[in-house]
Amino acid sequence: SESWSPFSSKNMSQIFCAVLLIAFGSYASADSVKFIDCGSTSGKIESIDVNPCPGAPAGCLLKKGTSPIVTIKFTNNDEVSSLKAKVYGILGGAKVPFPLPNPDACTTSGLSCPLAAQSKDTYVQKLEVKTIYPSVRVIVEWHLVDQTGKDVVCFRIQAKVSS
Repeated sequence: SESWSPFSSKNMSQIFCAVLLIAFGSYASADSVKFIDCGSTSGKIESIDVNPCPGAPAGCLLKKGTSPIVTIKFTNNDEVSSLKAKVYGILGGAKVPFPLPNPDACTTSGLSCPLAAQSKDTYVQKLEVKTIYPSVRVIVEWHLVDQTGKDVVCFRIQAKVSS
């Protein structure tokens, strides 16, 4: 009868495969970022991903001249007929508007309004990091605002703009 050994070639290959799966799983989810909910009223944020986002989950390194893609998965509690995105950079306590080329989330982000109540939705938007931006640490604050002016979702993430 063969005795079990953790160092047998069969067991070593299984351990190696398990380690690879764990490592790949960590790499595949490396773009998930930590966020703070800053006032979501009718939505619940499931996850926020920024791709690419070196430095996640502690904060994103946003390279000048790139356009990272922000993906917000959320559950919406109320029916929404229109949805607008508002983005701000918070620097030293000052909230500076960050203009998006088209803030209408119903036409440019993969969403199709109206959104049904209790729906699971995914918002996707490119965030252009212009070369003229200063190299600074910044808090990015993102709002998805419904037709009544209410924040469906609102979150903040840490970021650093760099060359």
